[in-house]
Amino acid sequence: MVRIMELIESRGLELVGRPYVRHLGGKIWEMRAQGWDRMAHNHYVAVTGKIVLILRTFVKYTQKTPRAEIELAVRPLQEVE
Repeated sequence: MVRIMELIESRGLELVGRPYVRHLGGKIWEMRAQGWDRMAHNHYVAVTGKIVLILRTFVKYTQKTPRAEIELAVRPLQEVE
């Protein structure tokens, strides 16, 4: 995750792209890092300029991101806005 965050810091969120970053919709983006046996995911959002706020971290067991995880990421975003 640290390496991906450094890429975002040096290149910018939009220029990092897959397989590390993908847009989920609205202001929600997903950062993905492969571990030894699982894939960890952070949902995050670019709030302003170069500020990236990590909203939620979880381990994904299926290919599709569960809708409940996205909804849990949106709640703190609403508090920040």
